[in-house]
Formats: sequence, structure tokens, C-alpha cells
Amino acid sequence: GYPVLFDLHDDGPIFVDGTVHPAVISETLTAEPVTTLSMSIDNFENVLTGRLDPNMGALLGKIRISGKLGVAMKLAGFLED
Repeated sequence: GYPVLFDLHDDGPIFVDGTVHPAVISETLTAEPVTTLSMSIDNFENVLTGRLDPNMGALLGKIRISGKLGVAMKLAGFLED
């Protein structure tokens, strides 16, 4: 796994450290993220509930990706399942 940061703007960060098992989810960085996904809390909830496809969200500018795009694509596939 990889360390990934979800930047939810004013609603704060969610950090997922996938380098350990089980993955650690927190509001505090425990490692340098290789990928950062920036979006509103509403779009984050829409992705988690399946109302927003992560790939479409990125294409429409609702989700901004910085860092390794390949990690974001793997995460998108995981979230779609």
C-alpha cells in the first residue's frame, strides 16, 4: 500500500497509511503521502456512496490529484468496488 492524503479543504484532512497492515486512518500525517486527493466533503461522501465515479470526478475537476497518478487510479478502482 501507499500513504495517501485526502484533503477535504475546510473539513480537514484524512490520512491513510497503507504502508502498514492493517492500514492506519487518521487526521495526522504519519508518513509523507505519495498521492494527495483534494475535494469537498460532499464530493468525498459522493465517491464513498457511489454517487460520484472517482475517474469522472477527476475529469470534471471535482477531485484534484497531485503526486503519483497510478496510486490514485488504483484507489479509484478500489472505491468503485
